[in-house]
Amino acid sequence: MVQRTSGRGRSSRIKPDHTRMYIIIGIIAVAVVITTLVLLLYAPKAEAAEGMMSFAYEGKGLVIRKEKLYKSETYGKTTFLAQEGEVVTTGTAIADVYTWDYNANDVAQLNVIEDTIMDYQEKYILDESLKKELENMNTGVNQKAKEISDVVSGAATGNLIKLEQELKQLMQERQKFLNEAVAEDEQLKAFYEQRNDLETRIADWKQTILAESDGVVSFYFDGLETVLTPDNMTKLTPANIADVFAGKSIVPTSGNEPSQTSARSLYRLVEQNEWYVVFVADSRIAEFENPSNVFNVEFSAGENLTFSGSVSESQESGGKYLYYLKFTEPISDMVMARKVNMSITATFSGVQVPAGAVRMADNQLGVYVDNGGNKEFVAVKVKTLDDQMAIVEPENMSSPLISGCTVYA
Repeated sequence: MVQRTSGRGRSSRIKPDHTRMYIIIGIIAVAVVITTLVLLLYAPKAEAAEGMMSFAYEGKGLVIRKEKLYKSETYGKTTFLAQEGEVVTTGTAIADVYTWDYNANDVAQLNVIEDTIMDYQEKYILDESLKKELENMNTGVNQKAKEISDVVSGAATGNLIKLEQELKQLMQERQKFLNEAVAEDEQLKAFYEQRNDLETRIADWKQTILAESDGVVSFYFDGLETVLTPDNMTKLTPANIADVFAGKSIVPTSGNEPSQTSARSLYRLVEQNEWYVVFVADSRIAEFENPSNVFNVEFSAGENLTFSGSVSESQESGGKYLYYLKFTEPISDMVMARKVNMSITATFSGVQVPAGAVRMADNQLGVYVDNGGNKEFVAVKVKTLDDQMAIVEPENMSSPLISGCTVYA
């Protein structure tokens, strides 16, 4: 009888043939090598060179100052002693404030007695040369008073606070001259005593406000001083900024809304050499992403003013990009500016490469350089670029990306 062997037994003794798989793997490996060599040998290349490119941007922004708003309990009368935009130090007299219950009649009487004293002194000046000097002083006082009157009526422009300070100075000089020119008699002594009594009573209602720190003083407010601050500026959204330009109010972003008190804004002290401008762009702007870039910024705030600044921070919000220009120059007339038009320009120099050579790898901008036959990625900061070329600076200054090297375009 013929013995039959099962099919299972025969198949278990057959060895698999992997030859075909090895051939396929070998072909793939050869293809990868060939592809790599082709990319290295025939990839577009260009020579880096020293170059220079200009940049310009037109926009509008909000001025944000490092400032503190000072208030005083409800007061009835204020006499400003410092002038708008004056640079003051700690302890400088800012203003005299009078309580609501001050007696206006006493103030009026003081003015009358001072005029009486001056009239009496003028009457008893006997020396002709002193009379002539007094006439010149009176002319100066009258001219300054006319300047103030013209500004108030709108017939002329000027800084009222400054003009009033100048008038006060002229009147003080005239009073000092009269006190020295006319000897005190019994009548003058009586007048002086009346004046001193009135001044003593008025002093009880008066408080002189002194600067609590160094800074630039301003007496103008727009209601945004406690909202638009350096601490809050990165919390602003494009919609917040648009609302300010539209004249709408915005909610404080600090979470510390000012308490409602009877105090009124009296003055603000502004840090002279630290201030910002925040603006919104519709697309990312490479030049503003490099914090080492320095720009010339011309503002149309009253007279055109030009400052040097750099972008301290940037962020994306809702598909738009916010940039924060920082300035460390004296704030000058920008102490009162809020909404500004600006022209930002710069000229950049450095290593120039084709714009297409700047690529993103591992979330880092860089340029591939042919370093002795090896393709090496060099991280860079972009100074400026357009559709054709870019000016870049390597993160590591000892990198092979230098003028004359070969880059992959």
